[in-house]
Amino acid sequence: MESVDYYELLGVQQSASIDEIKKAIRSIRREYRIMEGSPDPDQRRRAENAMSILSECERVLTDPNERAQYDAQYQNAAVRQVMEAQRQQKAKSEETCQQFYNSAQEYINKKNYARALVLIDEAEKYNVNHDILVPMSGAVCCEGMREFKLGLKYLGTALQYAMEEQSKEYEALVEDLFGITFFNLEDYANAEEAFDSAARACPDQPNYACRVVFIKTLQHKDAEALQIAQALSQKYPDDAYVRNVYINAIFWYVARVIASNNATDAMIANGDQGFDYWFTNTRQIEEARKYEQLLAQLGPVVPSDEVFCPPTSRNENIADMRRQLDYASKRSWDLPETKYLVALGIGWVVFAFIMFHFDPLIQGILLLILVTAAIVAFGLWRCYCYGWQYNRRICGGPINKTGLQVTA
Repeated sequence: MESVDYYELLGVQQSASIDEIKKAIRSIRREYRIMEGSPDPDQRRRAENAMSILSECERVLTDPNERAQYDAQYQNAAVRQVMEAQRQQKAKSEETCQQFYNSAQEYINKKNYARALVLIDEAEKYNVNHDILVPMSGAVCCEGMREFKLGLKYLGTALQYAMEEQSKEYEALVEDLFGITFFNLEDYANAEEAFDSAARACPDQPNYACRVVFIKTLQHKDAEALQIAQALSQKYPDDAYVRNVYINAIFWYVARVIASNNATDAMIANGDQGFDYWFTNTRQIEEARKYEQLLAQLGPVVPSDEVFCPPTSRNENIADMRRQLDYASKRSWDLPETKYLVALGIGWVVFAFIMFHFDPLIQGILLLILVTAAIVAFGLWRCYCYGWQYNRRICGGPINKTGLQVTA
């Protein structure tokens, strides 16, 4: 009898009084007493069954102790019923979500990203389990359509699901996709932050840290990039991708830190096109040689990740750098500082002599000549260090009016 909802049978509320319950029972009994005298045996059986249930209902609901026990069981049954309904609804939503997701994957494979994204949006409406693959597929569709800003919305949802699951692997993967998206948007600062978050989430995965190295070189943070790459190389000596990234970091460190006194000026003078290596003194050449020997030990860049480290062009750059380093090594870089100091002293003596022994007109003319000579001397001094670099065609050939002296 406990499976019967007595309150629903009587048509009363659970809070109904005993008098209301007895009145409802009497009213229903009158209906079934008429059926008990029916010639139809089925009606008589139904009436007998109903009368038996009514008797049990009256016994339970008119006794306070029995009613309290029944109410507790009734509430538990109601909760179970609601939970079962929710479970069925959830199962239906999961099935619907999976259907939309599978259809979207078919369109993604066909590179019909616009249609796939519509299906992904429908799948997300039924994504009651917060399946991270659904919003990540949306981000893939956005990348395929080059709608990178729209992809950030789907990645935000995916990151929320990853944090709910407390899955560091998924969190790192989503942060990595964030970094790639920001890279495509040329927002390198946010890309570096996203790659760094991915590396912290999964410190045992070197690829994420390699992304950090790459994005730092794009921002001319070459010393920081080299430091991270060197640590990765020591930790993962047999990883081809780590090795390529290390080579790439060394190349940029030599090209922009060692070879140039000012990387920004060097890139501006170079028009940010190609590579000119500004080896301007013996110290730079010696330091560059150390890294050049390290590059020789590491060998050439091999294919591993064409997006972030194209091997062919980088190997050509390294060969070009070695050629110009060899060329710079054949030149004399010893500046005659003593001669400049002597000339400066003589200049001051001449200046004092002029000020005390000539009339104003002659003083003005001589001072003008002296200033002009000083400006020309300064220009020649600058040309002494850098002038040959402005003409890339002379690289490897005879020196041409730059003040550099051939020692060999």
